Amino acid sequence: MLIEKLIVPKIAILDDEAHIVDILYSYIKDDFPNLEIFTYTDGTEALKDIASKKINIIILDVNLPRLHGQSVFKQCLGFSHGCKVIMISGETSYTNVLSAFCDGASGFIYKPFERKEVISSVKMCLEQINYWNEVLSRTVARKSN
Repeated sequence: MLIEKLIVPKIAILDDEAHIVDILYSYIKDDFPNLEIFTYTDGTEALKDIASKKINIIILDVNLPRLHGQSVFKQCLGFSHGCKVIMISGETSYTNVLSAFCDGASGFIYKPFERKEVISSVKMCLEQINYWNEVLSRTVARKSN
């Protein structure tokens, strides 16, 4: 995934609360109109699509019904290398944050969130993805010389 040129970066928003998904979608679409955005309210449904659509960034609620956010996160890492995950939660427990950090999350946003937190987190992930794409492109170019 990283070697591919990011023509249209893709982001998935996964939260069981539809109004949260709608708010996140509008924030991201307003500031990053070129992003392709997919929205989900169910972890099982999201997992089916995330691998096939080559999602670059996932905004993922920790507390989902049927399939917990941490479980979705770990499964995504298994089939989507280089994907950045931003965890979100209304629970401010140290354990949630530490678990997300230890699992390799790129960010953590508390609910209720502010627009600037969301935009800043997405921007940071896009910058990381672009950085690694540039490094890999230069590496490929050096090997062909």
